[in-house]
Amino acid sequence: MFGNAGDGKSTLARRLSDVTRLPLLTVDMIKFKADGEPVPDDEYLKIHPDLIHRDKWIIDGFGCVPSVWERFPAADTLIYADLPLLIHYRWVTKRFIKGLFASPEGWSVCTAPSARTEHPRVALRVHLSVTAARPLRPRPRDMRASAPFARAC
Repeated sequence: MFGNAGDGKSTLARRLSDVTRLPLLTVDMIKFKADGEPVPDDEYLKIHPDLIHRDKWIIDGFGCVPSVWERFPAADTLIYADLPLLIHYRWVTKRFIKGLFASPEGWSVCTAPSARTEHPRVALRVHLSVTAARPLRPRPRDMRASAPFARAC
């Protein structure tokens, strides 16, 4: 499951996990410490293969480019969420406001101020580089067959 920030990936992943009874694995829970600080890249990249070598899973989250390129070929199904930018901003804003009072479900790292303020910037960057650029739009559909192109997180 992948896509822009604030597009409902986590909600959909939880619902799919409930319906299919497949285990839900949240990348942010290994990419970030409980206080919201990021786990060092080399440590994260050592832990990540444990996720994808399980028999069955639903993985929610991005992590970093090298881990995505490991994950896509291991998946039997990829779900790409592609919604209009205004919906992303609306849902990121809603999550931010709710996060001032309680951590959003499955998002304990969201309580870190840097995580709450970073998502609107991420949503715009992803939208401009992938979603809004029409020639790049089919690219996520081809990711599973593509070779890795990046080495660092």
